[in-house]
Amino acid sequence: MQPEDDPTQSSTPQYYQDETSINRRLGLVLSLASFTFGGCAAFQDNLLPEPPDNLYTHTGIIGQNNNLVGRDANYNFAQGINRVSIAATHSTTINDEQREAISKALNEITKNDSTSRDRAIKELVKFQDPSVGDLLVEIFYYDSDINIVSQALESLASIGDPRAVECIETALAIDNEDIVLAAVDATFQLDALPSRLLSAFEKRLQTPVVDESGGSDSGLEISCLLADSEEGKEILLRNITHPDYLVAACSVIGLAEANDPRAFPYLLELAESPIRQIQNNALWAIGAQINLLGDQVDVNDALELLEELAFTRDTANVAISTLGIIGKSGIPILLKLLDPEEFQNADIARKKNQIDETGVSYLSLVKNLYSAIRISCVEEGCSETDVDSLALERLRKVLPPESIELARKDVWNGINSYGELEALAWYGVDGVDLLRQVYDLSHGSNNSAILLAAKMPIDQIMQFCIPEIEHASVVQFLGRVLYEISDEDALVYAYKQILQSSLSNLDCNMHYNLMDLARKPECTTAISKALDLIEAESQMTGDLLSLKETIHRAANVGINLPFRLSPSTLNEIICNREAKYFDGRPIATIVTSPYDHNGAFLTTDNCLLRSLIMNGYCVMYYEVKSDSEMLESILASNTRSSESFTQPAKLIVLGAHGAQAGSMLGDKSSEDQRIDTEDDEQILLSGVGAALENGGQVILISCSTGRGREEADNVANLFRFAFPQASKVWAPEIPSNISAVKFSTSGEILEVNFGDKTPTYIAGIDNKRNGDYQSRFKGYSA
Repeated sequence: MQPEDDPTQSSTPQYYQDETSINRRLGLVLSLASFTFGGCAAFQDNLLPEPPDNLYTHTGIIGQNNNLVGRDANYNFAQGINRVSIAATHSTTINDEQREAISKALNEITKNDSTSRDRAIKELVKFQDPSVGDLLVEIFYYDSDINIVSQALESLASIGDPRAVECIETALAIDNEDIVLAAVDATFQLDALPSRLLSAFEKRLQTPVVDESGGSDSGLEISCLLADSEEGKEILLRNITHPDYLVAACSVIGLAEANDPRAFPYLLELAESPIRQIQNNALWAIGAQINLLGDQVDVNDALELLEELAFTRDTANVAISTLGIIGKSGIPILLKLLDPEEFQNADIARKKNQIDETGVSYLSLVKNLYSAIRISCVEEGCSETDVDSLALERLRKVLPPESIELARKDVWNGINSYGELEALAWYGVDGVDLLRQVYDLSHGSNNSAILLAAKMPIDQIMQFCIPEIEHASVVQFLGRVLYEISDEDALVYAYKQILQSSLSNLDCNMHYNLMDLARKPECTTAISKALDLIEAESQMTGDLLSLKETIHRAANVGINLPFRLSPSTLNEIICNREAKYFDGRPIATIVTSPYDHNGAFLTTDNCLLRSLIMNGYCVMYYEVKSDSEMLESILASNTRSSESFTQPAKLIVLGAHGAQAGSMLGDKSSEDQRIDTEDDEQILLSGVGAALENGGQVILISCSTGRGREEADNVANLFRFAFPQASKVWAPEIPSNISAVKFSTSGEILEVNFGDKTPTYIAGIDNKRNGDYQSRFKGYSA
């Protein structure tokens, strides 16, 4: 990024700067908006809503820290919104769909929650018009949310508005770490670093904002930014001997970021800094400089220092990681540390000095030794296809045989890192023995252990699990491992062994046993193929024949994961889905994701579905993988093949792994595989609102979808908008699961419980957020 002087005058057309002209044009906007905005009629009744009084004021984040010289503290924020609306109305470079998006964003930017305003800013910057820059400048100066101020500043720089330089200078003058970091991020968005900013950054570098630990994130970020230009490097060189320790330290690390060998001697001093942030950065920089500069720096002094730190100091783990990235020269020190006697002595020294309560993981040493060996192999010219196997071969030759007991001790002490568990496999431990060790780590509930097991050969996984298959914890562990496996042949092999295991001799039938073992549709496909193989071998039992028929019947109505439902519930649901006529019972529509990595939906049958059936509901159950499938299924639940009319549901339930802003329906994070707060227009246009009867209810079995309650953009408020006639929308505010539903004697739902300590958000019919969503689409008819 080379310095370049930029003009700072506003590029805003004069008619936008003339308030009289603006007010005169507003009347034209009101008369044209109903047809110009593609039917959206965003301004049909009045101007876009003004923001709350406390949202945009002269006492915003910047206003509190700056005297706003030359700025109008009484600025009317609505004028900025209307400038953008005027520009959108007259623009010949955008289409009606884009105008509707701008209208929606202008509504969102007036809201009290930062999520909506952040999303609005990102949408508005797509509209290449100077009026957007005007609005971003005002948001920067007057908004009271640091995240929005930062987003406005970065967006202003990204669209090339020359006023971004002035705003960056203003931000750099304020003693607020977050604002200074925002200024750095915004500067990276500029095509070039203007010379006028160099002095502002040097001044800020020389007066760093210090955090509680004595370090400065903004100081380090500024030094790295300056390292990107020759003029910036000169600033850093001037300051590496600054009398303020923190200023000098940040300058050294920035210079090292630019791979300047002049920083190296100072890095060795900083490696023993009392400020942990500086010390860690210095150590990483030492490793990088040794790799990149080689003969230009004194490697011996650095290695001596790293060895000392690796043995006795609280930075041992960082020092060891640094040794792992410098290749051949780090190997002798790591081998010395790997000596069991040396390692234990060093570990005792750390604990005695109360520097590190747990010491250093032995497996971490093994992992970093492998890294150093691998780098040395690459330096020798080893091909990318052979380097892993060669590095592993060399590692196994130098690992002390007796050290495996130290490695196993790490596992028993609760190592959670997948990389360190993988390092245990490098010892060449028998796969089944290794799996037994990682399983015993936490009885199969450790995520790293599950991921490690999923990468092992399927025959080794089954060799461990099948003898223990009658234990519930092993079944749960195996279920999670099989969820992570994508190879169909491996899944078929696994399920064939499961179907022919001792599980078949238990009192309960195989259907129940598969509840925990099949957690995605691909598992059911593999089970079907395994059953075909067993049948071809003439080894089918009555239980397995029944299982095959169940899978077939469920698949006919689109249920690909039938095992999460009891046989009686599944039979009831299939009958309901196949019915040609309404039978007078109220409808309960259940739409749920068929992907369940952690078994969260296994309780839905016991805690909800059976209760609904017992209380007289006709349960219409659907598996859906996308937002469009969800909407189609809800509408389909209101129809019967031989009826000419529809019957709205009394209850709609969504089951999906969720968060505040969205719920996952598929197994990937693509937009169409989740329902989120961006889908309000799709919901409205689908007509799904008519699928719930007046006074009906909605339950979201989806974690955290009620977080933020009424004032936030969340999935609960989205469903409140989708079904304005609903008496209640129930949603958990934190990660949880449904535990009970209370009914009246007449079958009305009185209470939904997501756990004794789980706060539940109940969006009622008077929910104010409903009006917010509706105002976005004034003029639409569902």
